[in-house]
Amino acid sequence: PPPLPPPPDPPTPPNYGSPPIGPCTLAVEAELTCGETATGSTAGASDDTGGPSGDHFYGVSLPAAFAYMLVDTCGGSTDFDTVLRAHYGCNGSRPVGLLAANNDACGSGGLGSRIFLGAADFASGNGSAIITVEGHRGNEGSYTINV
Repeated sequence: PPPLPPPPDPPTPPNYGSPPIGPCTLAVEAELTCGETATGSTAGASDDTGGPSGDHFYGVSLPAAFAYMLVDTCGGSTDFDTVLRAHYGCNGSRPVGLLAANNDACGSGGLGSRIFLGAADFASGNGSAIITVEGHRGNEGSYTINV
């Protein structure tokens, strides 16, 4: 019998690429780095991420001497169920490129959240990231963010 033809090549999956990064028009509350803390309130804040509650944004950068960064809303003035997200950039007023997200990691009655960002995460965003603080399921209130 004649030899069998070789199997066909598998189809090439579509390449959707990374979300586009454009001029960033997010209203950033502050730029923070390791060892810094800030307080704020999302009560009455606008919703820029499409979630059910208002949100605040912080820019963070990893100092060269550090390999990772922890960001949390554990303790302090946090009085509502927070959600933290980290993105490597934004396009207009929308964060893009999700790096990490968390809800309820602190064990403080389910209010605080904690995310871990490594050096590779910061490389995606040219040395910086955008942190979003917002409420879970429409919650709003006061918070302390620790970097």
